Amino acid sequence: MLFSCGRKLAWNVNSAWKRYPQDYQDHTLLYKNHIKGNKQIKTFKLEEFYQQNTNRKLIVNWAQPYLSAYFIGRWAYDTTAIEEKFEKKDKKLTDKIIALDTLTYWSYRDSVKLVKQINKRSKLREQQKETLTKGNWMMRSVGEKPVLLDTAEMSATARQMELYYESKGYFSAKVTPVAEIKNRKQTKSVVTYNVVEGSAHKFNEISYHFEDSTLKTLVEESFQGDSVLKAGDNYDTDKINKERDRLNNLFRDNGYFEFKRQFITFNVDTAVGNRQVDVQVYIHAPTKEPFHDEYTIKEVYFLLDMDISKRDEYDTTIVYDGVKYYFGPRTFDRGQERRGNLERKARKKAKQLDSRIKIRPNTLYSQSKVKQTQRGLNNFESFKFVNIDLRQKDSTNLAAYISASSFKRYAMTAEAGVTVSAYTTTPGSGDNNATDFLPGPAVRFNFRDRRALGGYQILDASAWFNIIGQVPADTNILTATTELGVNLSLTFPKIVGVKKVLPKKWQENLPDKFPKTKLTTGYSWTNRSDYTRTIANAGLHYLWKNGQHNIHDFALFDVSVVDTLQLSKNFRDYLDTLETQGIPLKQSFQPALISSTNFTYIYNTQDPTKNENATFFRMFLESGGSIASIFRSSGQDELKVLGLPFYSFLKANLDYRKYYKISRHGSLAMRLNSGIAAPIEKVSSTLPYEKFFFAGGANSVRGWNFRRLGPGTSLLTETNDDGETEASYNFERPGNIILESSIELRAKIFGYLHGAVFLDAGNVWTLEEQDVDNQFLADGSSTLSLKNFHKQLGWSTGVGLRLDFSFFIFRFDVGVRIWDPGRQEFVPWTDNYSKAYHFGIGYPF
Repeated sequence: MLFSCGRKLAWNVNSAWKRYPQDYQDHTLLYKNHIKGNKQIKTFKLEEFYQQNTNRKLIVNWAQPYLSAYFIGRWAYDTTAIEEKFEKKDKKLTDKIIALDTLTYWSYRDSVKLVKQINKRSKLREQQKETLTKGNWMMRSVGEKPVLLDTAEMSATARQMELYYESKGYFSAKVTPVAEIKNRKQTKSVVTYNVVEGSAHKFNEISYHFEDSTLKTLVEESFQGDSVLKAGDNYDTDKINKERDRLNNLFRDNGYFEFKRQFITFNVDTAVGNRQVDVQVYIHAPTKEPFHDEYTIKEVYFLLDMDISKRDEYDTTIVYDGVKYYFGPRTFDRGQERRGNLERKARKKAKQLDSRIKIRPNTLYSQSKVKQTQRGLNNFESFKFVNIDLRQKDSTNLAAYISASSFKRYAMTAEAGVTVSAYTTTPGSGDNNATDFLPGPAVRFNFRDRRALGGYQILDASAWFNIIGQVPADTNILTATTELGVNLSLTFPKIVGVKKVLPKKWQENLPDKFPKTKLTTGYSWTNRSDYTRTIANAGLHYLWKNGQHNIHDFALFDVSVVDTLQLSKNFRDYLDTLETQGIPLKQSFQPALISSTNFTYIYNTQDPTKNENATFFRMFLESGGSIASIFRSSGQDELKVLGLPFYSFLKANLDYRKYYKISRHGSLAMRLNSGIAAPIEKVSSTLPYEKFFFAGGANSVRGWNFRRLGPGTSLLTETNDDGETEASYNFERPGNIILESSIELRAKIFGYLHGAVFLDAGNVWTLEEQDVDNQFLADGSSTLSLKNFHKQLGWSTGVGLRLDFSFFIFRFDVGVRIWDPGRQEFVPWTDNYSKAYHFGIGYPF
C-alpha cells in the first residue's frame, strides 16, 4: 500500500512538472544533493552549507508531496480571477466606509462600525497582496515552490565546504560540484559534491606573548597546561576560539572586569613546512595603558521587591555576612506585626539567600561567581527575575546590586482534558474486528505556596481525578476505570537532616550543585472491574545538579502501604491459577508495606531551542525492604512490620535515547530500555505489583495494547462462542525482566501537523521457568532464552500523527503487529489482534 501511494505521489509530481508554465521548463528541478569522497568530516556537517536545499520528501526518497501540493494549488491559481474577487470585496467595504463616514450625526455604535470596516478592508488588501505575490493557500501553507538548479548557488556551496575544511586544517581540500540529469524527461538534476580532502595540518609550536606581565604570571602559574591548543593535534579554528574563551574567562574570573575577547589575537604561521602550523597568542594591553586594572567588589547590595533608584524607600534592611539586604513592602506578609518580628523574619530570609550569593564584599571581581549567584537564586523558583548590576565606584572598585522580584506567594492552577481509550474486541465477544472507544475526563488541581514556613520552602498540593478505559478479566467490553488521588510535597532549598554526616569536601561543594530536600506524601484510589486498590505513600528525596546536563535524585526512603479492598471473582480465579503454576502474583494484591531506597541519575542534552543531536540517559537503582527490615517483628516465619507483610527486592532500570537531526524538518529518534527486578528473600517470593515491568502500550511496543505483551513466548487462551480455544489478551502481563527498543522517523508535514513512522520490538520475561502444559502458558516458556531470542521479541510497526504546539503535543499512533512471540507466527494484516490505537500527550520517548 505504501509503495502504491508513493507511485501516485511521484506521478503527480511528474505530471505537474510536465504541465507547468514554459518559463520553468527551461530549468531543472534540484532533486537531490549528494556528497562523495569525504572521510574525515561527517556528511551531516557538510550538509549545513547547502545554499540550495531540495524540496522535502516524505518517507521515501522519490515522493515529494509538498511539491505536488504546490503544483495542485498552481493549477487553480488564476491572478485575473483573484483580482476580480478582491476588487468586488474591496468595493463593497469601501462603500460601507463612505456611507458611515458621511453620516451627519454619529453615534458611538457608528464610530465602532467605521473602525471595524476600515480594519477589515486593510486586512483584505494585505491578503490580496500576499495571494498575488506568494500564491494561494495551497501554494503558501501546504506546498513548496520548486527548487530550481542554480549553478551559482552550487559553486557557493562548494566554496563554503572548502572554507570549512580549511577551518579544520585541510588547507588543500578541494570540492568540485557536478550536476547530472537523472531522468528521461530532462527535468530533474542531482548535484554531487566530489571532495578531495588531502592531509590535515597540525599544531606545532604554541607560544604566548604578553604586554602585561601580571597576566603572564596568571596564565603560567595558575592555569599551566590547561590550554586547548596542543602540539600534534589537527589545526582547528574552533579550538582557537575555545582558547580565546578560556583565556577571557580566566582573566575575568580573577578581577579583570573590563577585559574583552578583543584583547586576545592569534597569528597562525603555515609556512613552517611539513604541514605544521605555529600559533602565536598575543595578549594585548588596553589602548594608551600599560596594563589591565584589577577590580574589587567593595559593596554588595541585595534589593528584593524594590527599585534600585528608590533605595531610600525600603521597608526593612539587614546586614548579613557583609551583604546589605533591602526588602520592599511586598516581601513580607506581616499584617500588624511589630518591628522586632519583621527584623527577625528579614534576618532569617537573608540567611537563606546568603547560601546562593557567591559575590562577596572586598573580593576580586569574578565573572563565574556572578553567573553562579544568578543561577543559584533562580533555582529557588520564587523570583520572577534576578538581575545583577555592577557599577563602578571609582577607578578600580565596584558595587554589586542584586535585584530580584518575587512571585506572588500563592498560586493555583486547574487542568482538564479527555483521554480516549481504544480496544479491539476479540472473536469470542461475538463482534469480530469491532473497536470500542471510551472517552474519559481528567481534571487536576494544583496549589503552591512559595514561601511556606516563612522562608523559601515550597509547598505543593495537588488533587487529580480521571477515568480511563480498560478491559477487565470477566468481559471483552471496554469499561471505565476510575482513579483519584492527592499529593503533598514540601521542598527545602538545601540538604536537610544528613548534611553533617557528609564528607567535608561534599559539604563545601553542595551550594554549587543547587541541592534540594523534598518531603512527599500522597494517597491514591483506583477502582476497576477487576479490583479496587488504595496506596498511601511518603518519601524523603535529596536532589542536586552537577553541571548543566546531570540530575541526581536520591530517595533515602520511599514507603507505601497498599491495600486491595475488592477483587472480582474472575480476577481472583486468574490469580489462583497463576499461583498453582508458580507465579505468585496473588501476593501483590494482599495488604502490604512497600519500602525502598532508590537512586535516579539523568543525563540529558536536549535543548528545544537548538537544532542539534541530543542524548538522554536515565539510570534507576532500587533496594526494597532495606529500611523496613530494621523494624520488622522478630521470631516470626513471615516478614512483617506493623502487622503487615513487606517486600524485599532489588530493581534496576536503564533507559538510553538518542536523537539525530537529519534534515531541516526531520529527525530520527532511537530508544533502548532494559531492566530487571527480583525478590531477594525467600519469604518475599514476589514483587509488589507496581514494581513489575510491563510491555505494550503507547510508550512501549505499540502493536499491543497497554501491558498486554509477554511474558516471553507464553500465551493466555480462552474459549470463544463456538467452543474453540483462541488467544486472549485480556490480562496485564507482568515480568521481572524487560528489554525493548524503538526507532522512529519524525517529520513535519505542514504547519503544526507532524508525522512519524516507527518500528518497535521488545518483551518482558519471568525469572523462573513455568509449566508449559497449563492453559495459560500453553505455547512456550515465560523465561528468557538466548537460543531463540529473536523469536521471543514482539515486533510491531506503524505510523502516527502529532499536533506539535511546542509547549503541548497531541499524539495518535496506529501500531501494527509483525511478529507475535506468544503465537510464534507472523501476524497477517487482517488478524483480529493486528492493530492497536494509541492516543497520548507528548512524544513516546
